[in-house]
Amino acid sequence: PSSGGGNTLSATSLPWVDSTFRATGTGLPSQAWVIAVTSFTAIVPGVGLDLLFAEGVAGCRLHVAPDILALHGTTTGTVRSELFLPAMPSIVGASFYHQMIPFEGGPSLQIVAITATNTLQLTAGVF
Repeated sequence: PSSGGGNTLSATSLPWVDSTFRATGTGLPSQAWVIAVTSFTAIVPGVGLDLLFAEGVAGCRLHVAPDILALHGTTTGTVRSELFLPAMPSIVGASFYHQMIPFEGGPSLQIVAITATNTLQLTAGVF
């Protein structure tokens, strides 16, 4: 699903088992802390960030359960995330979800807006 804020998330490598899946978020705020969220569980229809945080932007939704979190910083509006998929036969064919949530910083390090990227639905595979 898409989300608010004009942020875009795209896969830059395929989610092969026993390798590293990579994704890139673009169009993010130029000064932000970004949480990359990954899970085998989607949140449907999603939770409005304005319901979770005072700084959450209306229309931006969290679509991924917060099971695996990675914190990134950006000063360019671009973030690259990585997730190693172990060589476990039980995850082959399993769907998982990935999304980024940018916390835009303002002067004096306060958070001024919280937005979200679109959500990727991926299937772990073998080659």
